[in-house]
Amino acid sequence: MTTLQKHFGFTRPPFPRVPPEEAILHHKGLEEVLAKLHFALERDTIALLVAESGCGKSTALSLFAKSLDASSHQLVALSLTTLAPFSLLANIATALGIKPRRFKGDTAAALIGHLRSLPRRIVLLIDEAHLLPDDSLEDLAPAQRRRL
Repeated sequence: MTTLQKHFGFTRPPFPRVPPEEAILHHKGLEEVLAKLHFALERDTIALLVAESGCGKSTALSLFAKSLDASSHQLVALSLTTLAPFSLLANIATALGIKPRRFKGDTAAALIGHLRSLPRRIVLLIDEAHLLPDDSLEDLAPAQRRRL
């Protein structure tokens, strides 16, 4: 417990990145966003969540992640979003326990092979993806068409 927490009598750190579930207002807009994210998941497609800063995108992604059945889905959440294509691919591979190879194509092949061998579906959440370079976004789209 920090000095600040002791001084003010807080039982947990103030101002968390994502508030606790009981503090979240579940309104119609949030429920629609969650439904659309689940719809995209059911269709094996990419979903893009765009809104003004402070509107709750990260909170919605957190709720979506918590709603996934852990027995059938494995979550990979990234927020390092200024990465070039090879670095992004290497970051995804590392998050899944795969050692990145020297060349992007070799890393991609190893990643695809690994993903196809898994019993659970991988759900990749990239928070702040608007910061990704165009080349990195373009590399994700063909991967999605191959149904990783």
